[in-house]
Amino acid sequence: AELYRGTLQLQTAPVSLRLFEATHHALVHGNNQFLRWLVRQASQLLSQLTQFAGIVVVPRHKQARIRQMEFLSLSDKRILLIIGAAEGDELAAYARAIASRRVDAFVVARTQRADPRLALLAEHGVPFVAYGRSDTPAGPYAWLDFDNEAGARLATERLLGLGHRQLGFLGAPPDFNFAQQRFAGFSAALAAAGIAPVPGGVVRVAMERRAGYDAMVALLALPVPPTAVLVDNHLAGVGAAHAVQSAGFELGRELSLIVYDGVGEDSVIRSAITSVQQPTAASTGTELAELTLALLRGEPLETLHRLRLPAVAVGSSDGPPVARGRAVASRVRTPT
Repeated sequence: AELYRGTLQLQTAPVSLRLFEATHHALVHGNNQFLRWLVRQASQLLSQLTQFAGIVVVPRHKQARIRQMEFLSLSDKRILLIIGAAEGDELAAYARAIASRRVDAFVVARTQRADPRLALLAEHGVPFVAYGRSDTPAGPYAWLDFDNEAGARLATERLLGLGHRQLGFLGAPPDFNFAQQRFAGFSAALAAAGIAPVPGGVVRVAMERRAGYDAMVALLALPVPPTAVLVDNHLAGVGAAHAVQSAGFELGRELSLIVYDGVGEDSVIRSAITSVQQPTAASTGTELAELTLALLRGEPLETLHRLRLPAVAVGSSDGPPVARGRAVASRVRTPT
């Protein structure tokens, strides 16, 4: 069952109707104590199960007030528990879950190059699967990752092959391991071609739509703006594409754009965005669940590594560079 307003999903059985209705009421009509109540109810449910794995997630939107909690069936007697934590409280949420001794394994998403979550889990000897590699654990650990460096290199080589020599890069903060890997792929492709990004053409702060919009506005306003830009994440990519179109540029002709993971099927962007595509969320989730079960079975950590290769899906947002007939900066409009 799914409760839309609270984004609570219960996908494991048995769950009593009484508990379900009580959870729904707390989410829809709850007061400031709803999260504490919800965790208590979840704890009672989880105490009836023998083994389960947990993942702590920070909501992307700062204005989000409802914290997400999901229960996903892994097997007859195991579930995957997903608990949402407020920004700044994520590490404390891990610590509380570890102290409860009710979580047998964790799935750690959006790994960082130096990741305190992995360090904390390793320190307490708690098994985990990392969704993305990290420099933090000293010993072996289970992980699922994509070859981010190869994907960014393929995208950059495509732009170079189209004739672009003035390239820009718009990406997430370098603390994220995927962001560092994708920037490394971009840089390696440029170095192999003997060129450098346009001066001021690398912006690594954007991981949401508005930040992507603002970053692209800044790139287009450079004295020598790029003729092609690689964006390393889909949220920033949506904002970047909007900025290009708001400035009056034709994507794929006056400015080429490739977005890692694309902009989504429900995007209002008018052009088909050329993208670096990875396996679907469903297949990724299945593989994470399989790794978690293998981890709980005690399989050797050295065998629990999965690296998946991306591919470039060609759209209409990139093409050969063309001469621009008028100044770029005069066409950039900052939103009000």
